[in-house]
Amino acid sequence: MALPGNAFVTLREVQDYCRLEESDLPAIERYVASATDWIEDHCRLRVIHQTYTAELHSGDGSMYLYPRWWPISQVDKIEFLDGVSSWLDQDLTNVVIHPTRVFLVARDLIMPRGVLNVRVGYKAGYSAATTPVPEDLKQACLELVLDKWKQSDRQTQGITTLSFGGQSTSYHLPGIPKMVYEVANFYRRQTA
Repeated sequence: MALPGNAFVTLREVQDYCRLEESDLPAIERYVASATDWIEDHCRLRVIHQTYTAELHSGDGSMYLYPRWWPISQVDKIEFLDGVSSWLDQDLTNVVIHPTRVFLVARDLIMPRGVLNVRVGYKAGYSAATTPVPEDLKQACLELVLDKWKQSDRQTQGITTLSFGGQSTSYHLPGIPKMVYEVANFYRRQTA
């Protein structure tokens, strides 16, 4: 098994941070995949730069468009549905990628009201060439991998027992380390 394509930490970084032996690395790959997925899902972002070619949106009559993933580095196309099946390319001259928020401002272009009638193609995520992955995000991923690794050795970690009326029930309360949660919340996408 290899690291998933969306992993933004390397096995070498994990090995150094967690002080692991070479023999531990195959087991660690699934923890890296899990930590990466949790961070991306929680933050609503794709960390590694990717291209999205036909993301559909419902027009709201405004000049704003809120693509699903960020940070947005480039807009390739915006198209409006004309009738039932043909898409009309729109001029991108006045499309502005807002630098701190997660929307596009299309000056001189109004998104027509409708359901799934706006299609956008764009590039989003961090890349070494344009914007490297922030170090605190990498640190949060490493910390989450380390936490998962430590929990794998403690079978009772996070297990709580509740007693009521002479009967007891045990259940697992998974937790995210506070530092990881704080960093992830800083990068979490706030939608309109």
